[in-house]
Amino acid sequence: MKRNLLSIVALLALISISYSCKKTIVSNNDIRDITGSIKDISSEEGVGEYIYNLDDIYKIKDEPNVLPENEVYNNSNPVLLSAEIIDRVLYVRINAGQTGSGQVTIRSRSGSVYRDDTFKITITAISAAEAMTRAVNYFKTGDYALAESHFELVIAKNASASLSDAYMGLGFSRMRLGKEEDSYGYNDLKTSRGLNPSNVDAIAGLSLLDYAINEDYTKAISYGRETLNKAGEFVFRYDEKLDKNDILLNIALSQYAAQLFDDCLATIQQLDATYTADTSAGDFKTQLFEKLQELVDMYK
Repeated sequence: MKRNLLSIVALLALISISYSCKKTIVSNNDIRDITGSIKDISSEEGVGEYIYNLDDIYKIKDEPNVLPENEVYNNSNPVLLSAEIIDRVLYVRINAGQTGSGQVTIRSRSGSVYRDDTFKITITAISAAEAMTRAVNYFKTGDYALAESHFELVIAKNASASLSDAYMGLGFSRMRLGKEEDSYGYNDLKTSRGLNPSNVDAIAGLSLLDYAINEDYTKAISYGRETLNKAGEFVFRYDEKLDKNDILLNIALSQYAAQLFDDCLATIQQLDATYTADTSAGDFKTQLFEKLQELVDMYK
């Protein structure tokens, strides 16, 4: 009887051990073959973010309608980078000004089975001057996300000779990316102007944002006039399609919004010397509005 009791206890212990180890010791019936991997990253500074749709990477073999669950299991170098999964998309963000190596492990689970995929990130340094050159080139070709990250890199390197221009470029990049969380670059443009009060591009950007986003029409008019006082033939250095006519139009729109209708007419006539409107007419404001719409369509 005692032997049988010991046998039962031993059997129960074995069952308990097997159950507790089930995540690493699985029966053949439990195994689902989780496939997919992320390649190592080897890059120079300036690329701020790598994005991966995990649904396209990690699969369960022979089960196309089932996807594994994923988590960031390990980040060996949080000073260099951050890694997080949002709505099954992995974001690997390189912290500006940081170089070196790190590893990220993504753990994929299917039921009681898991598989780890570890990839390495190596970031090498570039000079502040090279980062600035790349930032400007990315901006000019319309790659505003890479422009933003490279302007951030210049700032992180504290390249004093380029700081005002870097903040200006950062502000315009965020403006064109529509980054509400960064105030569309407004604070960056203010910093740029603070570092260099003669940075006419930054002043022009402030005028545009004060009209379009902040609805501070007095400031929009003031910054616009300051731009043209400093550079009568203003052309934005990173995009020549933005010039004095756009600033004049921004002033005119701000004047209309501020109900400065006579001033608005005078500014419109700087854009179109042939335009006239009767200030005493009952539809004077309507005439101005229609002309502004025409000019917006022309310069958009």
